[in-house]
Amino acid sequence: MSDNLLKSKRFLPLLLTQFFGALNDNLFKNALLMLVTVRMVDNADVLSNIIAALFIVPFFLFSATAGEVSDKYDRSRVARCLKVVELVLMLGVGVVYCLQSLSGLILLLTLMGAQSAFFGPVKYALLPQQLKLNELVAGNAYVEATTYAAILLGLIIGTLLPIEWVIFLLITLSIAGVFAAWNIPAVSAARPKATVSKNIFNATLKTFRLIRRNKVIFRAILGATWFWTIGAFIAVQIYPLSGTILLVSNTVITFFLILFSLGVAAGSLLCEKLMKGFVRTTYLPITALAMAVCFYALYQLTTDYPKFDSSAGFVEFITQRPHAIGISFSLFLLAFFGGLYIVPLDALMQSKAPKSYTATVIGGNNILNALGMAGISLAAIVLLSIGVTIPQLFLLVAICAIAVFLHICQLLPDDLVRSLLQSLLQLFFRVDLNGVQNYKNAGKRVLIVANHTSLLDGFLIAAFMPDRVTFAINTEWAKKWYIKIFGLLVNLYPLDPTNPMAVRSLINEVKKNKKVMIFPEGRISVTGGLMKVYEGAGIVAQKADAKILPVRINGAQFSKLSYLKHKLKTRTFPKISMTILPAQKFEIPETLAGRERRQYASMKLYDLMAEMMYSSSNINEHIFSSLLDAAELYGWNQKIAEDISRKPISYNGLIKKSYILGKAYETAFADDYVALMLPNGLADVVSFFALQSVDKVPVMLNFSQGAGQIVSCINTVKVKTVITSERFVRLAHLEETEKAIRENGTKVVYLEKFAENISLTDKLKGFVRHISKQKPVNSANKPAVVLFTSGSEGLPKAVLLSHKNLQANRYQIT
Repeated sequence: MSDNLLKSKRFLPLLLTQFFGALNDNLFKNALLMLVTVRMVDNADVLSNIIAALFIVPFFLFSATAGEVSDKYDRSRVARCLKVVELVLMLGVGVVYCLQSLSGLILLLTLMGAQSAFFGPVKYALLPQQLKLNELVAGNAYVEATTYAAILLGLIIGTLLPIEWVIFLLITLSIAGVFAAWNIPAVSAARPKATVSKNIFNATLKTFRLIRRNKVIFRAILGATWFWTIGAFIAVQIYPLSGTILLVSNTVITFFLILFSLGVAAGSLLCEKLMKGFVRTTYLPITALAMAVCFYALYQLTTDYPKFDSSAGFVEFITQRPHAIGISFSLFLLAFFGGLYIVPLDALMQSKAPKSYTATVIGGNNILNALGMAGISLAAIVLLSIGVTIPQLFLLVAICAIAVFLHICQLLPDDLVRSLLQSLLQLFFRVDLNGVQNYKNAGKRVLIVANHTSLLDGFLIAAFMPDRVTFAINTEWAKKWYIKIFGLLVNLYPLDPTNPMAVRSLINEVKKNKKVMIFPEGRISVTGGLMKVYEGAGIVAQKADAKILPVRINGAQFSKLSYLKHKLKTRTFPKISMTILPAQKFEIPETLAGRERRQYASMKLYDLMAEMMYSSSNINEHIFSSLLDAAELYGWNQKIAEDISRKPISYNGLIKKSYILGKAYETAFADDYVALMLPNGLADVVSFFALQSVDKVPVMLNFSQGAGQIVSCINTVKVKTVITSERFVRLAHLEETEKAIRENGTKVVYLEKFAENISLTDKLKGFVRHISKQKPVNSANKPAVVLFTSGSEGLPKAVLLSHKNLQANRYQIT
């Protein structure tokens, strides 16, 4: 979905337009700040804050009016007009610079702030208008990432290039922005009959009343304001911190700002991956806390910093100055968690805003953002002027960040626990969640069913379902102390299985349009597959007129918390995948009653869960790759096969022999199809997988069919080589069959002699493949094996099966 979004005309022109605009803003602002830092060192810290505040003031003054304009007119046309204004302003920068007027440059930067104030509502209001709801998080993630990429480029270019080159780029980028804006698709005006307030203060008051009416929107805006406030704080304080405390050159300043920009971009893109198209606030508490910790780390690392006589360049700073790595890492993490923090808030704000007032809501957001950014700049000016140091400012912001974290925890009491649990499960079990859109499509009245593989299952469902779900749980289990901790994540619904009214009460719970979770097997699997499925869940879903949402948990059965530790190799932290399948409904015929009705419900539910197990299985895999995966899962020393000789073979032995024999087959036989005429023993198994390891197709000959039919099979597939065993031919009295094969012009190879003559080179190459666990290159759709019908009604017919066919049969059986 993300790749398609980047290619879509609904999104790409808008993304480019905002990127060029953000790049121009930051290029101009950083070039001006660097000019001030270099030429006016004595007043750099105060003047830097003044310049930052002047750029922000227009956002406070004009954002409300900008929102009204963007709601009244076609937003694509508004974007084009604003880009033309930007071009005029950039031409003005060239003129003013030639006049050597610093005050004139500051004025133009303020006007650029005004232009950006009008463009902000256009940009963010176009996103929900052009994108689908499940694309909104991705759209915002890309906007944030490219915005900070623009900041990154603006920092590098604005701080390192001469101002004359910067001005040339400003004009060039403005022209590019005009062209990009002209490609934004036209959209209908949200409120064409709206009136734009002539009094900007009245417009601001109207906007405040609008956003205050919706608590979710208002809280999202306050949360976003905190991000932009601390972002503005860092962006400004980096200059005086570097110049007066760390005493480093402008290359280090650029490095810090690059780290910050990369951090926000990385956090934004990761957020898009974590959210999987859902607009949710799961990670807000933990990211808010993480930002507070980063500020405190900066305070500790910069307090009582040693005084140096000379300024340090980048290399000297990293290699010789104290805490260089710690300061750099803290800045990056602060930005990274900021990116994770802001994307869901922007998406939430846009998705909850009334469609006709989206731009107005964005305007209100920009006003509060501007207040926060200007406020922290003014506060920093005042505090610095009365003797507060920059490290002490870091401490004050850390305290404020803790207060924000506590407030978020109060508003979202379970999100902190959920995000911590998600983070731990992701860290240790690398949980992969698929099919989240199916969860959303299921609606409100839903019964969630999942296979029960381990003691982890409940925590996996609770942590990774997008909403807080209700868990039906046995009353005896509900009394246990650790279940009360589990209750922080879910709504617990104790159910007494001995009470005949219990199912009816659960039906009533589902009827309240809730998502209720139940494990239909009733107990954790002791086989690795499905256990007996009880009819209760099916009856509940049918009586409550609810959809059933199947969830497949795979991998947890290999953990130490499963009940299979005495049957297969378990490990402490296996990789776990969760697949949410499309919701389904099934009807129980009204003619059925009592026991028959319950049996029907149990059968339908079992069929649904069996289909779930199959549908979520990976059938698009080479059969030899599956053998390698199985060895990893069950243990390389696990014994897996044994024949009449009573000498078992392990995964390791089978795979090693397959690699070596396969390499010898590859050297000896040029054809893709090679026939096997061997008894059902380990030699046949090894030969089969040896051919698979080098992407050759085994043609399985049934030695009991007789010489004529075997020759017919060979001719059907046009096989040139048959691998058999000299001992087997003698013991099974197949001399006539072998003679017929040779007379047909087909080469017969005895496996015993072939194995004895494998060259040292082939053995070494096969061993290297075994060490590297080399996988075949063919896709799952390529031929894997040729089988034959019995020939009872004529000559045998060849049946060509692909790897995908074999995998489908394999998973249907399991």
